[in-house]
Formats: sequence, structure tokens, C-alpha cells
Amino acid sequence: MSYNEVLRLGKGIVIPSSHDAPSIPLPTDKNLIKIIRDEANNGYYYEGCGEDNCGGGEGREKVFLTSIGAPTINNRSFDDLDLGYYNGYVLFSNIEANKDTLNKLSEVLGNTVKDVIVNAANQGIATQNNKPVTQIPRFIKLLENNFSEEQLNQEPTKENIIQFLKDGEDLMWGNYDINTGGPKGSLAEYAKKGTHYRRKNLKNKISKGGIAFIGDGHIPEIQIDFPNDTQVIGTLSDNNLQEQLYRIKQMMRII
Repeated sequence: MSYNEVLRLGKGIVIPSSHDAPSIPLPTDKNLIKIIRDEANNGYYYEGCGEDNCGGGEGREKVFLTSIGAPTINNRSFDDLDLGYYNGYVLFSNIEANKDTLNKLSEVLGNTVKDVIVNAANQGIATQNNKPVTQIPRFIKLLENNFSEEQLNQEPTKENIIQFLKDGEDLMWGNYDINTGGPKGSLAEYAKKGTHYRRKNLKNKISKGGIAFIGDGHIPEIQIDFPNDTQVIGTLSDNNLQEQLYRIKQMMRII
């Protein structure tokens, strides 16, 4: 499910952005456009390394703002927080979208898939902000609680690593509970706590104003985490319509 609600968070604005969409849908309400334009004077933040092939916020975030005539003052990523133990949850997030993850892991030494993942976590490779995962014994226990010995002890081939990451992603997000993440000790609970700290950092960044582009799946949890500080101020246009228009334009280019 995708979400298109634009939120007021503190004095700032949160704009949803699907990781799988070619562009960010534009608002159609003139009042919402004006609100976004005005707030853009305080600059914008982007998630992670940027929505457009890690373009540092200069990709579709900037295109979105330019399209509605808003200023484009890049305040860089709001994801500058060291999550410590929780830095490792991104290893199992958006595997298809994070193309660099496998390239980075292919350079990590280890006799088993478990070795590769643990060494990567310890060295801050393919983790949140490329920061080391702290409390490595605890992280190892997390892996052992969620994967079988057979999965952990596989030969670290490209195919096995890809499958391991996908299995982890399924465990982490497949039955994710929006309130708790999942049972204690599960990858889902691990992700819940990691993303909560990220959203709290986002809130701090825009508490005095500014715009933040964030994966649309985070919208409901922002409302749950900060019920007294959030307000829906409008919606973006229909994602399906945007996708259809994009495909039509692509077909016209081919013709």
C-alpha cells in the first residue's frame, strides 16, 4: 500500500515518496502548493543518500520542487544519526532498490554468509550511514535467532548472499507490525526501533521548519510516533495516474 498524505510535523512538512516510483506525484491543490513553496524557503532534507540513484537530493526531490515553482535549498540528508546497534537493519531493507549493497558485500571476506554479514556489520559496510553496528555479540544473536544454521553457514556466493538478504527482508517486513514491529528478538522489532530513531531525528531536523522527503511507508508510523505533532495538510496526486502518465511519455519517446 502506498500513502500520499502530506504531513505537517512540528513547523516543517513531510512529503511522501515511494521508493519504487519513477517520480514524486505532484499536489493538485493550489493551497497545498503554496504551503510547500513557502516552507521550501527553509530548505529541504532527503532520506538516506537521496531518492534518485543516490543523487544527494538533487534528483527527483529537486524536480518535484522545481515543478511547483518552489525554491531548491538542499539541506542534505536527515539520516545523519548514528544508530549504533541498529545500524545493521538496512542490510535487509529495499534489497532491489539498494543496488550497491551487494557490490559492497562482495568485497567483504568470510567463510560463510554469516561471516560476511557480521564482518560487514562490524566494519560499517552496507549499513546505516556506513556506520559500524555496535554490540556485535548481540547482533550475532539476532542473526542466530532469525535464521537457520543452514542459512547462516552457506558458502558466501553471490547467489547465496542475495537469497539471504531477501530472506531477511521477508522476515523483517513480511509480517511487520506498525506498532511493535514484531516479537522481541525478531528482525521486525529490530527494524521498528531503528526506524523510530530515524524518524525522531527527522522530527528534530524540521521542528523549526523545512521540508523532508521520506519513503511513503513511513507516513503512518510518523503519525503513530508523534500523534500530537502531526497533521495531514493535503495529499499528492494519485500515484497510479502519475505512473500511467510516465509510461505514456516513455512510449512516446520510443515511437
